[in-house]
Amino acid sequence: MRNKIVPKLMEKLQTHLDRADVGSENAQAINLLKTSVMEELAHPTHIAVIGKCGVGKTSTINSLFGFKGKVSHTRAATKHVQDYLYENEHGRLRISDLPGLGEDLDTEENYRAMYVEVLKNCEIALFVLRADSRDMMDVQRIFREVINPTIPQVARKIVIGLNQVDLVYPGDWIDGANLPSTAQEKNIQAIAKERLRSIRKTFPIKPRQIVPYSATKRYHLEHLFYSLLISTSGEAWVLDAKKQIANWSDFVKEKYLDREGKTNES
Repeated sequence: MRNKIVPKLMEKLQTHLDRADVGSENAQAINLLKTSVMEELAHPTHIAVIGKCGVGKTSTINSLFGFKGKVSHTRAATKHVQDYLYENEHGRLRISDLPGLGEDLDTEENYRAMYVEVLKNCEIALFVLRADSRDMMDVQRIFREVINPTIPQVARKIVIGLNQVDLVYPGDWIDGANLPSTAQEKNIQAIAKERLRSIRKTFPIKPRQIVPYSATKRYHLEHLFYSLLISTSGEAWVLDAKKQIANWSDFVKEKYLDREGKTNES
């Protein structure tokens, strides 16, 4: 619930600050507090995004923060960390897009140095995987050989996002309700447990740090954001104030909505 409460508290605080009597004896302290709040909101939250080409990193960031970043379906040509500064009315984000390990032996050692540098300094690390992919060897190797021995402090600020759950077998997503079928949901949950078990062989993460979702279907984006919120090593309220999560129910047909035009995401 905290991610819903913080913006309301911030709005009330801002209202009181704007109404404060600047001639009072507390004016200096009030103005200092107001300045501090605005500076924190203006500071770009640094998010490192890890994942191979095609897993939906850009679409995930766009869906969580309302940005219009270009989504590419072609193979990435760059072999370097790509830094982007996103900005909207809610604030700024610095996104470091790390190249996928296991794609090129010639650049592997350079990649490792990139990972260490970025992951040490970011406030959140989002590792995006395809939910319907069973290729976990590279993921285990990244945790065992790169992250765990060099930057163990990242354990508390990393979130594993299992994207594209709408493609999970048997692939019978219910478009009108924008929900997985019963069989699909069962498989999604089984996949999440298996990924947790697999990663725990090399890295200490908690169940809440693995979130199945779909960026294109806007499914479980709230769950993903909440996991990011409670995993950040920075100020959680600053990240919360910058969210602009795409509305999952926009893709739900009217017959699936209740009388108030609302429905509950399972």
